[in-house]
Amino acid sequence: MKAPRMVIKYVILHELCHFKIKEHSPRFWNLIGKQMPEYEQAVKWLEANGIRIN
Repeated sequence: MKAPRMVIKYVILHELCHFKIKEHSPRFWNLIGKQMPEYEQAVKWLEANGIRIN
């Protein structure tokens, strides 16, 4: 993968959190934030570069 480790970690964490909470509710984002406080940086990276990942 060409994404930074932080972004890969975020994507995996995001999908794992869906096992517990199915929707993107505030409760879901709080769960992600507890595990990865810097997750918003990964989201911004994906927004800017996600389409270019091969």
